[in-house]
Amino acid sequence: MFAAINVAPVILLVRQALLARTATAGAIEWYPPGLLAAWLTGLGLTAIAAAFLLFGGPDSLQSAIREMLAPALDRLFGESSSAVATSLPTSS
Repeated sequence: MFAAINVAPVILLVRQALLARTATAGAIEWYPPGLLAAWLTGLGLTAIAAAFLLFGGPDSLQSAIREMLAPALDRLFGESSSAVATSLPTSS
Protein backbone atom coordinates (compact mmCIF):
# COMPACT_ATOMS: atom_id res chain seq x y z
CA MET A 1 0.00 0.00 0.00
CA PHE A 2 2.85 2.40 0.85
CA ALA A 3 4.52 1.72 -2.49
CA ALA A 4 1.31 2.27 -4.44
CA ILE A 5 0.51 5.56 -2.73
CA ASN A 6 3.95 7.13 -2.23
CA VAL A 7 6.69 5.38 -4.18
CA ALA A 8 5.08 4.73 -7.57
CA PRO A 9 4.11 8.37 -8.32
CA VAL A 10 7.54 9.62 -7.25
CA ILE A 11 9.31 7.09 -9.45
CA LEU A 12 7.13 8.02 -12.43
CA LEU A 13 7.70 11.78 -11.98
CA VAL A 14 11.46 11.41 -11.44
CA ARG A 15 11.71 9.19 -14.52
CA GLN A 16 9.89 11.80 -16.59
CA ALA A 17 11.97 14.65 -15.12
CA LEU A 18 15.22 12.91 -16.04
CA LEU A 19 14.26 12.42 -19.68
CA ALA A 20 16.54 14.46 -21.92
CA ARG A 21 17.32 14.65 -25.60
CA THR A 22 19.88 16.41 -27.71
CA ALA A 23 18.50 19.26 -29.79
CA THR A 24 19.62 19.99 -33.33
CA ALA A 25 22.05 22.64 -32.06
CA GLY A 26 23.67 20.12 -29.71
CA ALA A 27 22.10 21.47 -26.52
CA ILE A 28 20.37 19.18 -24.07
CA GLU A 29 16.60 19.62 -23.75
CA TRP A 30 15.02 18.36 -20.53
CA TYR A 31 11.43 17.25 -20.07
CA PRO A 32 9.25 20.40 -19.82
CA PRO A 33 8.19 21.38 -16.29
CA GLY A 34 4.64 22.11 -17.45
CA LEU A 35 4.24 18.53 -18.59
CA LEU A 36 5.56 17.32 -15.22
CA ALA A 37 2.81 19.38 -13.57
CA ALA A 38 0.32 17.80 -15.96
CA TRP A 39 1.56 14.33 -14.97
CA LEU A 40 1.15 15.24 -11.30
CA THR A 41 -2.38 16.50 -11.92
CA GLY A 42 -3.21 13.35 -13.85
CA LEU A 43 -1.94 11.15 -11.04
CA GLY A 44 -4.10 13.05 -8.55
CA LEU A 45 -7.19 12.76 -10.73
CA THR A 46 -6.53 9.05 -11.19
CA ALA A 47 -6.31 8.61 -7.42
CA ILE A 48 -9.63 10.43 -6.94
CA ALA A 49 -11.29 8.30 -9.63
CA ALA A 50 -9.92 5.13 -8.02
CA ALA A 51 -11.28 6.24 -4.63
CA PHE A 52 -14.72 6.84 -6.16
CA LEU A 53 -14.70 3.38 -7.72
CA LEU A 54 -13.36 1.72 -4.58
CA PHE A 55 -15.88 3.33 -2.22
CA GLY A 56 -18.84 3.28 -4.60
CA GLY A 57 -19.38 6.91 -5.50
CA PRO A 58 -19.23 10.33 -3.86
CA ASP A 59 -21.81 9.62 -1.14
CA SER A 60 -20.12 6.40 -0.03
CA LEU A 61 -16.71 8.07 -0.20
CA GLN A 62 -17.92 10.92 1.99
CA SER A 63 -19.38 8.55 4.58
CA ALA A 64 -16.19 6.44 4.59
CA ILE A 65 -14.05 9.54 5.18
CA ARG A 66 -16.37 10.66 7.99
CA GLU A 67 -16.14 7.23 9.64
CA MET A 68 -12.34 7.31 9.45
CA LEU A 69 -11.91 10.89 10.66
CA ALA A 70 -14.72 11.12 13.22
CA PRO A 71 -12.89 9.38 16.11
CA ALA A 72 -9.76 11.51 15.68
CA LEU A 73 -11.72 14.75 15.37
CA ASP A 74 -13.88 13.85 18.38
CA ARG A 75 -10.75 13.28 20.45
CA LEU A 76 -9.14 16.48 19.17
CA PHE A 77 -12.13 18.76 19.60
CA GLY A 78 -13.51 16.94 22.62
CA GLU A 79 -10.34 17.62 24.62
CA SER A 80 -9.96 21.19 23.40
CA SER A 81 -13.62 22.06 23.99
CA SER A 82 -13.54 20.66 27.54
CA ALA A 83 -10.33 22.59 28.24
CA VAL A 84 -11.88 25.80 26.93
CA ALA A 85 -15.07 25.19 28.90
CA THR A 86 -13.13 24.76 32.17
CA SER A 87 -11.02 27.87 31.57
CA LEU A 88 -13.95 30.20 30.82
CA PRO A 89 -15.48 31.99 33.78
CA THR A 90 -19.12 31.35 34.41
CA SER A 91 -21.50 34.25 34.84
CA SER A 92 -23.62 34.32 38.00
